[in-house]
Formats: sequence, C-alpha cells, structure tokens
Amino acid sequence: MRASQPSRVRERSSTSLNSRHGCYTDRNSLPVFTNERKLSMGVETGLGWYWHVLVFCAAVVVIISRQPGAIFHAQFFAEDGHAWFADAYNHGWFFSLFRTYNGYYQTVPRLAAALALLVPLASAPLVTNLVGLAFQALPVSLLISTRLSRWGPIGFRAVLGIAYLAMPNCSEVNVTVTNAQWHLALIACLLVLAASPQTKIWRYFDSAMFGLCGLTGPFCMLLLPIAFAMLYVRRERCRWMPIAILAIASGIQGYALVFVDSAARSPAQLGASPEWLTRLLAGHVYLGTLVGHNSLALQLETSTLRWIALIGTGLFVYWLFKAETEIRLFALFSALLLAASLRNPMVPRGVGLPAWRIMGGAPAIHYWFIPTLACSWMLVWYVFDRKSNQFTQIIGAVLLLTMTYGFVRDFRHPAYRDLQFGQYVEMLDHAKPGETLVIPENPQGWVIQLDRR
Repeated sequence: MRASQPSRVRERSSTSLNSRHGCYTDRNSLPVFTNERKLSMGVETGLGWYWHVLVFCAAVVVIISRQPGAIFHAQFFAEDGHAWFADAYNHGWFFSLFRTYNGYYQTVPRLAAALALLVPLASAPLVTNLVGLAFQALPVSLLISTRLSRWGPIGFRAVLGIAYLAMPNCSEVNVTVTNAQWHLALIACLLVLAASPQTKIWRYFDSAMFGLCGLTGPFCMLLLPIAFAMLYVRRERCRWMPIAILAIASGIQGYALVFVDSAARSPAQLGASPEWLTRLLAGHVYLGTLVGHNSLALQLETSTLRWIALIGTGLFVYWLFKAETEIRLFALFSALLLAASLRNPMVPRGVGLPAWRIMGGAPAIHYWFIPTLACSWMLVWYVFDRKSNQFTQIIGAVLLLTMTYGFVRDFRHPAYRDLQFGQYVEMLDHAKPGETLVIPENPQGWVIQLDRR
C-alpha cells in the first residue's frame, strides 16, 4: 500500500479533475476514470488479451459450424459476386469504391472485393467470406470487453454472446460480405453504447468502425440519434467523436440517396396495413425468435397473430423501460431499424405483389436479423438480469426454453448449391481477351459477368 502512494500522487499531479464526470483528464483530454468512479460504474477487471483471442476464435468456430461450406467450399452469394467482385474485376477496385448500390455507398464489401483481387480467382469467394466472418464474430468479443460492463456482469454478457451466435431465423446473414453491413451496424451500435475509449488503440478502432459503418449502407442515419442520446445521458466530451463521424457519413449517404442514385430505391407498392404489420411482427420477429424460420405469418389466423403481436410487443415495451440505459437504447435502435426496413424495403420487382406481402413469405432475411437479436437478448434479460423479479423470470425462462427449439432447429444453415465455380474460372482463363463470361451464382437466378482481361 505505501509503495503505491507516490505513483498515485504523481498521477493526480499530471491530471486535472473533472468532477462532473468522475474522471481525470490528461493533457490530451483523455478521461482516466478514478477507482471510485470505476466502482460506481461496475467496471470489471479486464480479461487478458489471450482470453479475447480465445473467445474470438471460439466464435469463429461456432459460426463456421453452422455452415461449413461457406468456408471449406466457398462460393459467391448474391451481391458478393454479382456486384462487388464483378465491379472490382471489370472496372477496377478504386473506381468501384465510388459507385453506389441501391442508393448508398457500400465501402466494406467493395474493399473485400479489392482484397479478393489479390488471390487467384478460384479463391476470391473465400476471401470475401472471411471478411464477412470476421465482422460476424467481432460482436462477441465486444460483449465480453469491459467497455460494455454497464450492460451487466460478464456472465450475463457472455450469455448474450451465446444467444447471438446461436440465434435462429438468420441464415441470410451468415458468412457473407454482402450482409456484413448488418453485423457492422451491430458493432457500431455496441461501440456507441459502450464506455468511452481510454486508449489510442480503442479510439482508432472506434473511428474505423464508425467510418466503415457510416460509408456502408444507411445505418449511420439511425445510429446518429442513439449517439446523441448517449451524449445526453453520459455528458462526456468524447461522445462527440461518434456523433461527428456518423453525422458526416449521414450527409454523404443522404447526398448519394437524393442526388446520385435516387432511382435505385424508387418506392414500390408497400401494401402496408395493420393486418400485415401484425403478421410480420408476430410471424417473423416474435415467432421467428422462438421457433426459427417459418411461414406462420401466412398460415395462422389474423386473430392468433394479433394476440402474439400484442403479447410480444408488451414484453418488448416492458424491457424497453426497465433495462439499463444502454440496453434500452439498443432496443430503441432495433425498433428504429425495423421501422425503416418496413418503410422502404428492397424486394423483387415485377412479381405483382406488394412489398409487405412478399416479406410475409420471406423468413430468415436480413431485415429480421437485429429485431430478432433484440428479442433474443430481451429473453436473456428477463431471466438473468438483476432487475428482474420472480414473475418476469418465470416468463423469460418459459420463452427462453421455447427458444432453444429455434436454436436447435435453425443451428445448421442450408448449404448453397454447388455451381462449380472452379470450372467457370478455367473457362475464363481460356477465353479470349474482351470476352464476357456469365457465371451462375447463389441464390438461384443470380449471375456474375466477368470480362476476360
């Protein structure tokens, strides 16, 4: 104890006390929390770096086990090859970075396609899938870091991580760089809701994630009000950093949507109605959380789905008001994201059906990912959070036990059809310069057009 006193005195002499925030600020204006403030925040002793590496590797193993073919027999999926790789291959990776898709800039998948150009063509799908895999595993590491200690004890957050890795109704977002933007949005949201970064490495990491998220899809527009809410709640100067990055990115994406590529998201017939809202909520969000992918939104009677939607929304609203501030803001973000998805979804054109009707028959798509995750974490909170009472714990335990059926049923994702990508690579190698080769791609009906160079 005596040996530690001089260093503590020197530390205090080199910093100025910010009594309002319970932290010291050094010459670089970086907050250094006092021991008293750490205790009041419930901050834990950090895990060693080797634990974080181990957890990340374990998350990677679990994700691969759900769809081994995505790594061991990698193929392009949807825009992975049709848009990102084809643009990079045919027009150059740098030029493709400045092209919009569906009204927005998509930086992460285009950078992944640029990396894929560095390897033999037959291995390009593996590179893009590995990028998607890395972003998919990263939220688990963030959950167990001390920066999210305000969410609850590390055991509680570990259960959240397990629920994330095993969640049902999410096959479309597994190990693809196209849908890595949804995992990146989750990462950015967790960082917005995390404790402020205390080291340069964390600050650089946060800035990179906010920048990549902001320039990959429209999520920055929904995260911006969440970042303002965190600034209002915590009143920390470093909270301005995510606000600044997300605000600039929102301006760039808004400009792209309005002036550069406005026709890409021309409004389709929504077919919005209370009945279809009930069917989508009950069938794909609430029942999708419990039993996995299903077609119950189209099969069950409206009266049955209405009761399910009413009960599920009631549980969600209770969670929204009773959970810790950061968890409440995550729940709010998931609700905003679902509302935005329903307001302007991208659905196949020319099928003669309204958008909400098409979505009613589309389980496990990316639009249900974060809302389903929010419902999964809600049930974990009902059972394990210290604020839960006996009645809510019973409700949560029953529903969480039911959700294990969805975990088991949806754990293995269907393998993609083997379209013999390697054979088409050989055909391209023997093609004449300037000749275009059309390569079939998953899902059915998608193709990749590559010009022989």
